[in-house]
Amino acid sequence: MSVFGLKNIPPGKSSDERDLMDLLSELNQFIPSFVTSSIYDRDIFYNSDENHFTETLIKYLENTNTGSRFSYMSQASLPNKRSIDIGVYLKANSEHYIFCIEAKFLPSRDYVTGNYAAIKRYKKNEHGLSNRNPNKAKILPESAIVGYLKSGTFKNHFESINNLISKLSKDKSPDKFGLTWNLSEHLQKIKVDTAATFFSNHQREDGSMIKLHHFWVYVID
Repeated sequence: MSVFGLKNIPPGKSSDERDLMDLLSELNQFIPSFVTSSIYDRDIFYNSDENHFTETLIKYLENTNTGSRFSYMSQASLPNKRSIDIGVYLKANSEHYIFCIEAKFLPSRDYVTGNYAAIKRYKKNEHGLSNRNPNKAKILPESAIVGYLKSGTFKNHFESINNLISKLSKDKSPDKFGLTWNLSEHLQKIKVDTAATFFSNHQREDGSMIKLHHFWVYVID
């Protein structure tokens, strides 16, 4: 396996492939159980908005896995950039995000493209940066999107998103955001059960690549 490092993180506190693998293992274990947790049952209501869902998800992750090496920052901001819903950092080094998570209700008109679209924000380098300080920030090689399904099925949304990416890929000129799209950016299935996980690979506007992990769960409508 190749090992990547974030050069702006001091020696001894670097984020490497082991950190990322450990984090993804935790997210794969805990996110599917979020909606059956006592925290979800207590704190989520029929009119909870996207931010409330995400705040509750953070509370669940922080309280359920107290021995974790990771912590979560809600609405992590970057100067002159849109706030990411969740910035993930090592507890030993809270200055640097090693992973970012954007959240979306599904169905969503802007999961792929649009002013507020999750994948578009990563492709434009509006999300997926390692530091609040733009002079220190590096682009992260992997990040995630959490999808809260309020209606429809995993299969329906998976096909809808990939159909849109197929449509965008037919236009060889950049879109209104200056981005180009390719069939290789389709979501790929990992696991579909009571929750669903996918991954996708995207080229950013600067030519670098980002791998996105998609965690989808059914929520109350």
